[in-house]
Amino acid sequence: MFEWLQKMGQRGGHPMLNAAEAARLIAELPRDDPLKATEEVTAWLESLARATRFRTGQRLRVVSAVDEAGQPCAEALMADYLAAEDAQKPDRFRQWQVLMNFWEKVADAYMEFVASFEVSPQSELKDQFPLVIVRAMHAVFM
Repeated sequence: MFEWLQKMGQRGGHPMLNAAEAARLIAELPRDDPLKATEEVTAWLESLARATRFRTGQRLRVVSAVDEAGQPCAEALMADYLAAEDAQKPDRFRQWQVLMNFWEKVADAYMEFVASFEVSPQSELKDQFPLVIVRAMHAVFM
C-alpha cells in the first residue's frame, strides 16, 4: 500500500514531484476500498506537507490533484460509515478516525498555502488564493 514511501529515499525527492508519477500514483488508488484509498490519500497529504523540493505553485497543483482524487473516496467512506449507523460494526470507529484524519490533513495542506500568502502576498498563488481559501474552509468544517 505504501510502496511509494520506500521510493522517496531512493530518488532524493518526493514521488509526486514528477507529474507523470503523481498521475500514476493517483490512478492506482484502490477505488473499490474507500477506507484504504482514504488512508493512502491522507498519507500523501502528510508527506506533501513535509516535502521541500516543490515550488509553491507546483505543490498547490499536486495537493489539489490529491485532494480531488481523495474526495470521492472520503465520500464513499462516509456513506459506508453512515449506512452502518444502527449496526455495531467493529471497524466503524476506525472509519471515523480515517475520515477525521483525512479532513485534518486536507485543511492543514490548504492552510499552509494561506500562511504562505500572508507572508508573501505577491506570491504565485495570488490568482488561486480564493480557491485555496474555499477548499481550506470546506475541509475545516467537514
